[in-house]
Amino acid sequence: MRGVFEDAAFPIWQVLIGIVGFGLVLALFRMLSAFWTFVTYYGFTVTRSGDDLRCEYGLLTRVASTIPLHRIQEVVIREGPWHRWSQRVSIAVQTAGGTAAEEASTRRAWLAPLVKRADLPRLLDIVIAGASSDPTWHGVQSRGARREFVGSLFLIVAPISGAALYFLQWRGLWIFGLLAAWMAVHARRTVAAIRWTTSNSVIQFTSGWIWRKLLLAPLGKIQAVSRHESPFDRRHRMASVFVDTAGRARVDYSIRIPYLSRRDADVLADDLAATAARTTFRW
Repeated sequence: MRGVFEDAAFPIWQVLIGIVGFGLVLALFRMLSAFWTFVTYYGFTVTRSGDDLRCEYGLLTRVASTIPLHRIQEVVIREGPWHRWSQRVSIAVQTAGGTAAEEASTRRAWLAPLVKRADLPRLLDIVIAGASSDPTWHGVQSRGARREFVGSLFLIVAPISGAALYFLQWRGLWIFGLLAAWMAVHARRTVAAIRWTTSNSVIQFTSGWIWRKLLLAPLGKIQAVSRHESPFDRRHRMASVFVDTAGRARVDYSIRIPYLSRRDADVLADDLAATAARTTFRW
């Protein structure tokens, strides 16, 4: 450590060993998590029985659960780097309770922890009619990338670079350059990955470029539609549209479409609100 605080050679090998060690620890935890997931969801099968989906899984403890199709509020499809390499995705659904006591309750359940991408359209058609059709996707304002980048400069790059400059002095400048370059790429790719589309039966929203997430919500399950403008939105003439379904309790399941132009936000919010008002809701 004296090489860091005194005028001596930078301990590059010690830093590399620390980074490699940290990476190995993360890899070990990832392997343990994958093993536990394998044990928990071993032999996972999903079959349709009337208006219900029946799921069975488990290596040590066998579990059988039933998901009523009419209680499904949202479908979430996740895809990470390993998923893309193996041509697979993970599908979960959010359901809402159907009685007065359950009215505000929500629950997440796996529809398919791991399924081939080629089988995805067939599964989606079972859950939401018309969801697998080829949609016309809409993007958001490209100027949102600058906002993402500026925000990351203040929240991530500045604190880390400041600490590096304090301890390493001028030798910490490379950390600032590396982080700034990465955040610039990340901001552009993040905003480019934000897309949305609507049809007669469903709204779809996708985000993320490393770990991707596609969220689908039946229009008949929409409970509230709101349009938001932060001070930064007003400065850049943008707005966000939030869509909530029945009994939503998990933040990661809400549809939040940012960086829309004001006109697009107004049109989308009005259309979704009108569609939800015309639809008879069923628990």
